[in-house]
Amino acid sequence: MQNLDVKKENSLIFLIFLLFQPVIIWTICLGYQFEVLGLLLCLIILVSLVTNIKNGIVFFPLFLYEPITGPAGFQFSEIFVLLFFVVTLMTTLIEKQKRIVRFPLLIVFLLIIVSYILSLIKATYIVPGLKYLVRTIEAIFVFYIVYNYIYKLKYIKNILIGVVVAGVIASLHGIYQFYTGTGNIMGFERRIFGLQGGGYGAFIGTSIICALSLILYSTYAPFIKSLLVLCVPILGVALILHQTRAWYLSTFLAILFLLLKFKRKRKSYIFILLSIFVTFILLLLKTNLFGILPENLFQYAQKTAFQVGLPAEQSKGKLLSVLSRLYLWWKGFQLFKTSPIFGFGLGNLRFKNMLTGELGDPTNPRCGFIDNQYLNILYETGIIGGICWFILIFRTFSTAKKLLAITREPDWQSIAFALIGSLIVFFVGGFFWCITVTHEMIVFLFFLLGLTFLSLQLQQEFNIVNVKK
Repeated sequence: MQNLDVKKENSLIFLIFLLFQPVIIWTICLGYQFEVLGLLLCLIILVSLVTNIKNGIVFFPLFLYEPITGPAGFQFSEIFVLLFFVVTLMTTLIEKQKRIVRFPLLIVFLLIIVSYILSLIKATYIVPGLKYLVRTIEAIFVFYIVYNYIYKLKYIKNILIGVVVAGVIASLHGIYQFYTGTGNIMGFERRIFGLQGGGYGAFIGTSIICALSLILYSTYAPFIKSLLVLCVPILGVALILHQTRAWYLSTFLAILFLLLKFKRKRKSYIFILLSIFVTFILLLLKTNLFGILPENLFQYAQKTAFQVGLPAEQSKGKLLSVLSRLYLWWKGFQLFKTSPIFGFGLGNLRFKNMLTGELGDPTNPRCGFIDNQYLNILYETGIIGGICWFILIFRTFSTAKKLLAITREPDWQSIAFALIGSLIVFFVGGFFWCITVTHEMIVFLFFLLGLTFLSLQLQQEFNIVNVKK
């Protein structure tokens, strides 16, 4: 890709700010200073995208982990994806050196889109389904941009570092929320919820896996690895305070995957490292180190996070909400039987009452989900959509298996284990959470899919070159 030189880049920055100056002054006068800050950040990144698409890809995790909103109510994660689409399209059209566009999973993606459209035939509410359809198309677009514009090992490593950094920022924000009690009160429970809702735990779990993979396998300098070691306890604290068991389980299984794949002679090293992490997390929480979290708040979070029974001081609502998952899965199946081919309608399976299974208006944000990604897709989009998602998951893990089989070098191992571990977090957590209903989660999942398929392609090319040498 032909990059602009520094003078042209600076001229472009100046021109953009000059053109947007009236808009900036007007919004400040209306009291939207926070939005102005976000707008300026988006404009800077817009220039970065124009000059080099790879820079924008590295920015992706930061915007998707902790999307910024202000009094105006708009979300910069969605604006960023839109900017990414427009700028990539423009630069692809005007660049002199055309790239060869490859289309893995194209048929599967097309069938998913077709199943979504056909499901709207039976949908009572069309608008929510259209919104989810647009989100999925955005996610597929992100998949292909990642797959076609990243072509070196170092860029993937930088992206994984970006995932860890974004996770730490989101963790610190979440810990602050928990400490102040703002933006994280759900009923009688106090817990961290990012703007992604319960999906916040998936992002934090992914950051932990990426950090551990880079620490254990990559050839980064000791200084970089030391910084990554310091990141893991902060991420661990945020995951505990999030108090969503689905992401505990999926993150644990991903770490177990790293343990099983680690070289036998160095397994003691990882056990020692994990012990240090756990000890540091407990010290950080129990002794109120750095003034971050009082002990009484940690005890509250610890009790609710790992609670499996029903405390006497709480109502039976908590236990019923846990058991209601099974009831909602059965309730959804009854609706699915009325239209097994096309499904109940994309975006329509929302519950007004999570205990009785009473359906609600999907445009109402208070309505709940079925809390199972695979049943949600099957019930809403029918047999066709369910089969397409099964093929997508099967192709993903068959690709991951091939990547593991041919990966030998430490840096490639760090990438392979980070990506596969992250996919484990998402796909296992999907048994107890809906991924595709949140813009950030579906886009980031396809972001990971793009990196996984790309890594196999690059590793195969790397091996071919080495064989010829």
